[in-house]
Amino acid sequence: MFRATLRPSVDPFWLATSRLSVGDASRGPATPHRYACIERQGAPYYCIDVHLRGDEYAGFEAIEFWNGKLVVGIGEHIHLVALDGEDIVSIDLGAYFGSFLMLADLLLVASAERVFRMAIDGGVVWRSGRLGVDGIVIDAVESYAVHGHGEWDPPDGWRPFKISLSDGMPLGGEEPD
Repeated sequence: MFRATLRPSVDPFWLATSRLSVGDASRGPATPHRYACIERQGAPYYCIDVHLRGDEYAGFEAIEFWNGKLVVGIGEHIHLVALDGEDIVSIDLGAYFGSFLMLADLLLVASAERVFRMAIDGGVVWRSGRLGVDGIVIDAVESYAVHGHGEWDPPDGWRPFKISLSDGMPLGGEEPD
């Protein structure tokens, strides 16, 4: 059984475990922004140093397991790390990470502006058009559609959207910007 937590700092014993690194350590502080600590059966397994660029906004963060991978959303990226640490895929979202929605074979990632559908191997299946400028909320997923709201005029300018689950294109006559 695995367990994962994101921490701003770690005890020294975590620093002695196997270590991985995600993000661009060369464009930000030398100290990681967060540490993703993975336990296996209650014991430290490995630690991931999560680096952000100096200008990267990190208002939201999340960490979960999905289909044999650890998924970390923070800053303007999502990172998918195989549990054995051998395979790491990092996706630049182009805007800050907001949240993700996981189902058995489905991973949807919401950034400040778009929704991304991720493949099990970590690739991007599709990226929606702009659905907002300062936040996306996914309200529901149907067999064919993703329903949500995008913030276009902060603080209260939310507009609903409905996009195709198969390709991220607008449904119902709505056009993304």
